[in-house]
Amino acid sequence: MGNELRINICGDFSAKQEVYDYVQNETNSENLFGDLLDLLDHSDLNVVNPEYPFTSSNIKATKYGSVLKGHPDCFQPIKKAKFNLLSLANNHILDYGIEGLKETIGLCRKNNIDFVGAGVNYEEARKPYYFEANGKTVAILNYAENEFNTAKANMRGGANPIDIVENVRDIKAAKKRCDYVIVIFHGGNEFIHYPSLRLQNQCRFYAENGADFIVGHHTHYVSGYEVYNGVPIIYSLGNLFYPLRKPKEWKETVIVNITIDEEGLKYKFIPFRLNLDAFKLEKMQGDVLEEFEGRFSNYSKVLKEPELLHKKWSEGIKKVEINYLSLLLGVPYIARRITRRLKLESLLLKFLKVFVKRYLIHLNLVRCEAHQDAIIELLDKERHDS
Repeated sequence: MGNELRINICGDFSAKQEVYDYVQNETNSENLFGDLLDLLDHSDLNVVNPEYPFTSSNIKATKYGSVLKGHPDCFQPIKKAKFNLLSLANNHILDYGIEGLKETIGLCRKNNIDFVGAGVNYEEARKPYYFEANGKTVAILNYAENEFNTAKANMRGGANPIDIVENVRDIKAAKKRCDYVIVIFHGGNEFIHYPSLRLQNQCRFYAENGADFIVGHHTHYVSGYEVYNGVPIIYSLGNLFYPLRKPKEWKETVIVNITIDEEGLKYKFIPFRLNLDAFKLEKMQGDVLEEFEGRFSNYSKVLKEPELLHKKWSEGIKKVEINYLSLLLGVPYIARRITRRLKLESLLLKFLKVFVKRYLIHLNLVRCEAHQDAIIELLDKERHDS
C-alpha cells in the first residue's frame, strides 16, 4: 500500500439472535461480511458501529424504548473480518447498564480491537482515537445523540454525547495533534433519508471548526452527502448488517472508503446490500447498483436546497406523527395497536388533534433551553435514584 493510509467506515452491525445462530458454525462466522471482506483485508483501519452491547447480562437498564444486546459470541465475526476499531457511541450502548458496556470494552481489549465514543466514565467516553500509519496521523471522534445512553461529567459512563460546544473544543484540540480529523456521529430521525436542518447545521459547524470528514449512522436508511467548506459530509451510511425483512432500504448501505496520501484525502462511497437468503453482504452491481446510485444522487441534491430539504424531512416525520402525538398525550401503546389493527388510525389522529392547544405546553418545555436543563436534570435524577 506504499505511503497510503486506507480507512473504511461502516454503519450499524446488529448482533441479533439470527446472527448468533449463524456464527455457531465457524465457517459461517468467517463469511458473514461476504464481498466486504476483500476491502477490509486491504485497509489499515476498519471502523464499524455495533448497534448494542455484547453482553451475557440479563439486567436491563431503566429506559423507554427497545432494550437490546448481542451475545458475546457475535463479536467473533467482527474480529475475523479485521475490523480494528468500534465506534461505540450509540443510543443502545447502556441498554444493559454500565456492566454491559464494561463487558463490551473487555471483549475489545481481549481481541486487540480499539474502541472510541464510550467509556466507563465521561473522560474515557470523550477521548479521541488516534491512528498513525505510513507517516499520517488521523483522529477519530465519535458522538451520539442524548437518549438513555450518554456519559455525564463526574457522574457516570456511557456514550460520548452530542454537545456542540464540547464537541467543537475536542475537534479543535485533536486538529492540533494530527493531520486529519474524522467525526462519526450516531443520530438523526430513523427511517428517513434526509437530515433535519438542525442536524445539517450541526455537521456544517463541525466542518467549519476543523473536521475533515463527517460520517453519520443510526437512521437505518442511507442518506445523501454534500461537500461543505471543502469537507465531505454523509448523513447516514444505513445498516451494514441488520437481518430483518424490512423494505429494501433497510438492507442497503454504503461504505466510506478513504485514502490519504501525499496529495491529501480522497474518498469514495461503495454500495453494498444484505442478501438475507445467503446471509451475507454483497457488493451492488448492474441494474441494482444503477437504481441505487440514482436514488443516492437525488438524496444528495436535496441537501443543497434548504426549503426542499425541510419539506422532504417533514414528509418523513409526518408518517410517524401519530406515534409522537400519542406519546405526548399519554395514549397507551395497546390503544395504538388496536386502532392500527382496526384501521382506525386516522380517527385517532383526528381525536388527538382536538387537543392541539395542549401541545403548546410541550412545545415550550421542549424548545426552551432553560426548561430542557431543568427537566433533564429532574427526570434523569429520578431515573437513577429509583
